[in-house]
Amino acid sequence: MDEERCEQVLEVDPFDNYARFRLSEILIGEDRDLTVAERLVKSIMTKDPQFMRAECYELLGDIEYSEYNKRYEKAVEHYHKANALRATSKMKDAANVGLYVKLGRALEKLRDFDEAIAFLKKALRRDKNNFQALYRVAMCYIRNNMREEGIEALIKAHELNPEDIDTMLKLSEIYLRDDKKLDEAETIIKKVLVVDGLLPEANLNLGRVYEKKGLNDQALEQFKKGLKLS
Repeated sequence: MDEERCEQVLEVDPFDNYARFRLSEILIGEDRDLTVAERLVKSIMTKDPQFMRAECYELLGDIEYSEYNKRYEKAVEHYHKANALRATSKMKDAANVGLYVKLGRALEKLRDFDEAIAFLKKALRRDKNNFQALYRVAMCYIRNNMREEGIEALIKAHELNPEDIDTMLKLSEIYLRDDKKLDEAETIIKKVLVVDGLLPEANLNLGRVYEKKGLNDQALEQFKKGLKLS
């Protein structure tokens, strides 16, 4: 049901729960009118406490996590409530993968890396090819001083999504710190530049690779290009 259809249904029945839920889901997904979305979700939970309650808590968590609010503790609180409700339902565990990723992402924001890793690993046990879970667990490992585990997860994420720029840049930054991995850093950065040749960070990182290799003229050229694009 798209937004137009939701509005048509609500014109006939303003209290149609599914239409209100779906409309709030659309608004949250597009990161707009979050106050309206929150009002709709809370109204559903008040008028019909049994209607998709876990999903409603998950939407409230999304609202709190949003770029506009950034209330990560409240997001975690809502996600935990959704998770608890799903644990007592007959819903298949695989359906919770997205919620585990959201919990991991929010806990990472709170710097609770151990707990974030636990939820992200839980997601990966149910979907080992989940790119978001792999990327986020890699970031948590690295920020939690677990470098080797982080690199391993980043490599898997890169294999799943070879053109993802964030993954390639993070790998190149790690390799840049190790003089024995400069060739790998150069290869990955050049892949980034194939996807987006105007990315300042990639051009500057390539300059750093050339500088470490003693290729000063090439390094200078890349630094100039990167600074010009900044």
